[in-house]
Amino acid sequence: MGLTPNAAAGVAGNIYQESHGNPTSGSGAGGGLFGETIANGGSASGGSLTEQLSALSKYIAANGSISDINAHASSPKAAADYFSSRYERPGIPALANREAAAEWVASAAQSGNWGAGVTVNNPAGVGGGSGGILDIPSQITGFFSDANKFITLLMWIAQPSSWLRIGAFIVGVGLLLFAIHALIAAGSGQPLVKMPSVIPVPV
Repeated sequence: MGLTPNAAAGVAGNIYQESHGNPTSGSGAGGGLFGETIANGGSASGGSLTEQLSALSKYIAANGSISDINAHASSPKAAADYFSSRYERPGIPALANREAAAEWVASAAQSGNWGAGVTVNNPAGVGGGSGGILDIPSQITGFFSDANKFITLLMWIAQPSSWLRIGAFIVGVGLLLFAIHALIAAGSGQPLVKMPSVIPVPV
């Protein structure tokens, strides 16, 4: 795409934080490699790697330029910070994750040693190793993961279309239960609605 090594590492660090490198990553608000929101033309389910790289290129062009990112990439950390603030503009910055992932990518690219893979929340611990800069206790990472899911759920509930779906689901369940009751009543010869055998008359 024309990015310098530092700039590419900075962009990759942001991609790590947004999707862990999964082009089909998604949520109710958006998805893909760099978490492009639906409001900005993204989709909830992302797409193939080729499609997402093309979308990233278009997104950069719409919000700035490759040369702009390169000019602010004096280091992988600086590139990650600049891309986050100028292009990603995330709701949850988590800059430490973006910076550490960018530095890991730059180091791996320079050495050619990419290891067996990168453990989630621990890009410095290649292949699940310990002692990385993001070797965070699972209780903490689990909390933020749950909080992110909760926020995504709240955003989904806040959408009018979600309420319409919920209402339609409730009405559908109600009709299904009534239909079952009607079948049982018809099979037993009982009326759908039973009237009381004795009607009290006020005196």
